[in-house]
Amino acid sequence: GYKSYRAMSDWLVWIAEERMKIMLQSNPSLSGKVHDVGCATGEFLQVAMKRGFQASGCDLSESIVQGCRERGLEVYATTIHGLPYGASSFDAITFFDSLEHTLTPVRDIQRTWELLKPGGMCVVSTPNSSSLEFRLQRKRWQGFYTSREHLFLFNPGVLRRFFCDNGFERISHYTIAGDPALTHIVSRLFRGQWIDMLRFPFSVRHSRSDIKNRIKIPYYFVAERLGWGHNLFTMAFKKESRLL
Repeated sequence: GYKSYRAMSDWLVWIAEERMKIMLQSNPSLSGKVHDVGCATGEFLQVAMKRGFQASGCDLSESIVQGCRERGLEVYATTIHGLPYGASSFDAITFFDSLEHTLTPVRDIQRTWELLKPGGMCVVSTPNSSSLEFRLQRKRWQGFYTSREHLFLFNPGVLRRFFCDNGFERISHYTIAGDPALTHIVSRLFRGQWIDMLRFPFSVRHSRSDIKNRIKIPYYFVAERLGWGHNLFTMAFKKESRLL
């Protein structure tokens, strides 16, 4: 649920900033209008606005939407299919931990294509069902064990097919190992004491004194490079036509 989101605001802002960095690294010329589907408490919208974007979002929680509006954010209480925008309205549309919650993921990607400008960017972040954790834990895997709200499981192959079949190209995937929440907490406890092993922004950084995490770091290093990380981050760009 969303009740704990307000208490995690600092962490959610940090995550949003890292996500924006990845998007801009992949598409340095990105600017204009961005829409976040399943925006929750709106931290990504805040970060995008600070970067100069015109940002909006949607979410199904009326209370969350009201809270966002009270903070001056443009948020709608609907799905992507109920948005009051015409075709080619956005430069980027994001699904951060939301596509796995929808009943109609294929239709959502199709609607995304309609709403994006030619060359526009779609970003999906979701648990990775090709992760090593899933292979080992199965029913106990965090990707669905900790949230009974996940209706679909995704991996790079599934998302690539979704995008290829619905008018997208230049599809790229990254997988992320480790726990971003733990990373944020440790960063506050051990300022300046990092092990910066990996190039990817979400890669785990831990205190040098933590023996347990010295064991974890090599695993994270290998898992990310083999595409076995827990989280999947996929980016794709709209073709001029679905038929091309």
